[in-house]
Amino acid sequence: MAAGPRQPNTIAATRPAPWPLVLRLLGPALLLALFASIAIVRDWRSARTEAVARANELVAAVVARMTRVLEVIVPDPGKPEGFAFIREVRPPWSIDWFRVGATNELLHPRSVLWPPQPEIVAPDADGNDEWRPVREALEGARWAAVVERCAALLGSADVPGSKGLSPRIRALALFERALALERDGRTNDLVLEFERAFQAAASGETTEAGVPIAPLAGLRILDLANGSVPALPESWRLSPERLAREMARVGSPFASMFFERIDPLLPDLLARASAQGLTPFAFREIQAGQERARVAHALLARRYRNDVPWPAAMLVDDLSSGQIAVEQRLDPDARSSGFRSAKPNGRVFALLPDDWIASELRDIGRELEPRGDYVLRLEVAGRNRMSRTGGPDAWGEVPGLAEELAVTTRATAAGATFTVGVALHDTATFFAGQRRRAVVFGTLVFLALAVSAASVLATHRALVRQHELNLQKSNFVSSVSHELRAPLGSIRLLAEGLERGTAGDEAKRGEYYRLIGDETRRLGALVENVLDFSRIEQGRQDYERGPTDLAALVLGSVRVFEPLATDRGVRVEVGGVESDVPVELIADGRALQQALLNLLDNALKHSPNGAVIRVELAVTAGEVRLSVADSGPGLPASEFLRIFEPFYRRGSELRRETRGVGIGLSIVRHVVEAHGGRVDVVSEPGRGATFIVVLPLWKPCES
Repeated sequence: MAAGPRQPNTIAATRPAPWPLVLRLLGPALLLALFASIAIVRDWRSARTEAVARANELVAAVVARMTRVLEVIVPDPGKPEGFAFIREVRPPWSIDWFRVGATNELLHPRSVLWPPQPEIVAPDADGNDEWRPVREALEGARWAAVVERCAALLGSADVPGSKGLSPRIRALALFERALALERDGRTNDLVLEFERAFQAAASGETTEAGVPIAPLAGLRILDLANGSVPALPESWRLSPERLAREMARVGSPFASMFFERIDPLLPDLLARASAQGLTPFAFREIQAGQERARVAHALLARRYRNDVPWPAAMLVDDLSSGQIAVEQRLDPDARSSGFRSAKPNGRVFALLPDDWIASELRDIGRELEPRGDYVLRLEVAGRNRMSRTGGPDAWGEVPGLAEELAVTTRATAAGATFTVGVALHDTATFFAGQRRRAVVFGTLVFLALAVSAASVLATHRALVRQHELNLQKSNFVSSVSHELRAPLGSIRLLAEGLERGTAGDEAKRGEYYRLIGDETRRLGALVENVLDFSRIEQGRQDYERGPTDLAALVLGSVRVFEPLATDRGVRVEVGGVESDVPVELIADGRALQQALLNLLDNALKHSPNGAVIRVELAVTAGEVRLSVADSGPGLPASEFLRIFEPFYRRGSELRRETRGVGIGLSIVRHVVEAHGGRVDVVSEPGRGATFIVVLPLWKPCES
């Protein structure tokens, strides 16, 4: 065991504090992490601000576009109604309209009263009953008299100075005369006669039974034409659209029957007509649209009070396909159109199909934002419609909205309010780029922190190691100085005694000479150990390997060591070694002898007077075991590894119980390991220590 005192916790007590390193090396990295966190937060806020700005742009654009979608009617003095449609609606949708009066009564299309209510033609204000002669002839089924009296009635209306007939009596006279001509067997020009009655009753005039005249006259014309389009009246062939509108305006089951009867003739009729773009579907939709308008008005009349003006936008969800009744602006802007007129009587509502509004919303969103990052919400008349702006499922409905980024409520020129909202379709996907940047940036900052922490740790360890080396250097200088001072002082005193002649006899002088030689050899061994340790530390130690008889080397080393042991009163015993039985291996004999002498010297330092040092040599399969056992105080297992550290010595700095500088066992371990072997320790406190060197036989060792 290496000799010499040392306090184990001296280095730990004076170890440099890590906090200055943390502040110098890790502080900048922590500041970088702080700035990175601020940058990530600002990046997220910037991304959200950008999303909100784009949402506001979308809201403004959608509001402008949806205003044009909801305002489908513009004033047009050239039309009979005083307005025109500006939206082209593709099938299967169509836009219908109706007009209501001051008390929300239906003004257009005409209300259908069914079953019909009889209404006798009453005398005029002067008491004249012009229709009575015709009625009497009809009751007697005198068809010739009916023809004559109707002709006289119609002729008297054309006499200059006459007051003329009312529209109803005129239409009745034309219709009844046509019927009487047919029943009287006079079939010439019957189509023309019924066509005149049809034109006269276009405003909805009825018979005394309350049945509209126009559809009855129209059905008789179809019967007379017998499926031949050329046999139809010329006005029908020239303007089938007007025919459809006049018939649809009447509104009765007979009008529906007329549209069913004329349906097979429509392809040929429209092909001959001068109207462009009118299709059989559009022809039938004229009548169907007015029927829908009547139904919508009836549904709204049951929901809203008639004495209170209706809202400008109303949901008609009682229909099979939901519709929105949106009021339209009828007063033209004189500055833009130059058309000045009084506001038309009543309010006009356009019936916009709910599905069509949703389709328009989807088209607008797909056009404005093809990427599909946003969801649009349109609220009209209390119903929300939502659609994604673009992307592969742009036409699919969106089940709901997350947080809306922008919301705006606007009103059309007629006062119909609607709300447009914009939200992100998928917040996670939209902010994926920002999250990737945050992850990359955060990873870089984390790596910087990790590298800085590793640098702090490595630097601290280097400083601690440097501090330990400095302490080892200080201990080494102190120990070497102490070890050199004692023999040098002895040699100086012995030499001065010889010089002054204080050694009187020859025996005394011989004793001085012997002591000077012992101290000189001690100094030489110390210097040799120091030089070997220096070469080992610098990696310059070379070993001259060759065949070596380990048995002879052990015996020779013991003989060299015995005089020193005898002076200390310690006996050295050798076992397992025979001088005539060599134990050969490839090794550096001088280095092995130095290692053995260091083990013997270590055992001598810790052996009391009268103790025995036992040296054993044993050969096993492929290896040789050389052990050196002492009778010293022993050491615990926790010290087995530390005793081989350079300059390590057990005990206190105040106790100098053993000599040496603490490098002997370090040299032993290096020499043995350089020869491919190992050093084992067997010891217990109070029972001495045994050092076992295990070396391979006939094995060239690598340094």
